[in-house]
Amino acid sequence: MVDANNSIKTSILGWMVLCSLVIGSHCLSDSDYPWTYRCIQDTKDGPACQREETESNSTEKVPFNICILTCGPYASLWPYPSGRVELGQTLTGFVLDRMVFSPASLPGESNETLFRMVGEAESIFNGHIRALLPENHVDPPIPVRNVVIQLNIELSDTKLTLNTDESYNFTIISALQQVSVTISGKTFFGVRHGLETLAQLIDFDSERQHLQIVNSVVIEDKPMFRYRGLLVDTGRNFIPVSDLKRLIDGMSYNKLNMFHWHITDSNSFPFDARRVPQMIKYGTYGSEKIYTPEAISEFLVYSNQRGVKVIPEFDMPSHAGNGWQWGEKEGLGELSLCVNAEPYQDYCIQPPCGQLNPLNNNMYNILGELFRDFLDVFDKDVFHMGGDEISFKCWLKYPHIIEWMETNNKTIMDLWGLFQENALTKLKEANDGRPIDAIVWTSEMTSHAREFLSPDDYIIQIWSKATDDLSTGIYQDGYRVIFSNNDTVYLDHGYGPWRGNYVNPAVLIKTWQVIYANDILGQVENLVGREKMMELYESGKLLGGVATLWSEKGDKYNMDMKMWPRGAAYAERLWSNPPSRLNVTQLAYPRLIHQRERLVQRGIHADTLLPEACRYIWGFCDNNYS
Repeated sequence: MVDANNSIKTSILGWMVLCSLVIGSHCLSDSDYPWTYRCIQDTKDGPACQREETESNSTEKVPFNICILTCGPYASLWPYPSGRVELGQTLTGFVLDRMVFSPASLPGESNETLFRMVGEAESIFNGHIRALLPENHVDPPIPVRNVVIQLNIELSDTKLTLNTDESYNFTIISALQQVSVTISGKTFFGVRHGLETLAQLIDFDSERQHLQIVNSVVIEDKPMFRYRGLLVDTGRNFIPVSDLKRLIDGMSYNKLNMFHWHITDSNSFPFDARRVPQMIKYGTYGSEKIYTPEAISEFLVYSNQRGVKVIPEFDMPSHAGNGWQWGEKEGLGELSLCVNAEPYQDYCIQPPCGQLNPLNNNMYNILGELFRDFLDVFDKDVFHMGGDEISFKCWLKYPHIIEWMETNNKTIMDLWGLFQENALTKLKEANDGRPIDAIVWTSEMTSHAREFLSPDDYIIQIWSKATDDLSTGIYQDGYRVIFSNNDTVYLDHGYGPWRGNYVNPAVLIKTWQVIYANDILGQVENLVGREKMMELYESGKLLGGVATLWSEKGDKYNMDMKMWPRGAAYAERLWSNPPSRLNVTQLAYPRLIHQRERLVQRGIHADTLLPEACRYIWGFCDNNYS
């Protein structure tokens, strides 16, 4: 399994003697433990490393993390590759100073931005490998062996889009004095994923005191879904950009590529809209809880570098309260209705209420200015317009709305349609007429009034249950679709109500097993049949999914543990699309536990999945009641 020689043994024994002399009899090194680890292929959960006792000074001992590098068809890889995977069963030792990048092969038209991004990706990778080494580590004498990494990129793309090719090919070939790693992809973003894969094939061997790399690898990999995302809500509870960066880091470690930023809500409007400064004056929790264009711009660069596109959601016409109260004071009339109205049950689904006034032309002018502010900062190819939980009760409280409906012989759905058409027009105008994809949540409109939502303009994000047959018409009409089923991927569920005492069974916690089993293609097939499902998938209409973390009871302090490692489970579902016929944990559980440890090692405060002892004595903790 691993290289070993007498000089290494002598060096380790020497360090142990020094430790004993300096620290005393309580000094204990990894070499003192009597355990070695062996890959067991046929545990209940597939291949896993299991502890066995051996002589404490044996040079053949294999640490747990080193065993994992070659255990099973996917070893320590997360998410597992969707295509060809050939992993060698032996390792090669090396020291960090001998790992180098050859000059990257870039397209002839490559630009300064691409060159910088490649250099930064190499730096991030080096940081991950360096972090594997113990503090004050000194390399032992081992045979000279270079690890040379070659990156090949075909296209000059530097922005992630809905159509970016994220595939990559990957090889490791080992010779006597050199390990050659080649990562090739159409775009930077595919090659970046390849670097993450490489980092998962390297670890520090505490027995031999040097790094180990799998010495023979062939991988052909690409995501099964192009849209693989997480949502965080910063409208209800503010989350600083520094903490959102940590979320982006976690996404990059799991090859997730879309951050759905629910940035505004009726609770607050923390986006610093320079054309409409009244919004943050009336809509923020305090001067330090604002997202400035400068901070957002830097955050977008940070995210793009790590293979993540940031998609803002400006929720409307509902979920638009605080921030909109100033209209009457400035002679513009009520821009939003029912703002902070009580009792809230008479006006909206949850407090505080607020819903834009669809018959106030000044509101549309303000909306257009806000769109311009958003598009000055965020990418201009896709924008989330919200569109869920519209309260008819709110609008029907106002005489001018009832009068308009009666005079024009219109329904409440016609009024909503009027708003949607005007809002989309303002969005397109703000984008100077360039094409832009608008995303909306499923709603009464997507169920019963899709004539207001052209499939050419809109992507529909489904948040109803996976079995909800109201989605059937959306599939039949050929919309592009994103899945965020509330019965499977709502990460905020399960922590108790934030008002009242009633615990709704529908909002129990979504375990990683439920999330991992959320078979997107299967749920579509169940509603429209396999032939139609395959037609939608192959034509790119089934974009992917987003797991959501609404923040009624979430903030920067508990975001990580609610998001991870369940978000990692969803990442493998979206990247690899595991066959639904497999046991949900087959080939996943041991690797997910190791991925959780990797996240923690890299600074993510991920929730734990099991008692630590069970990780090391895999198989002995198995029963239906654990």
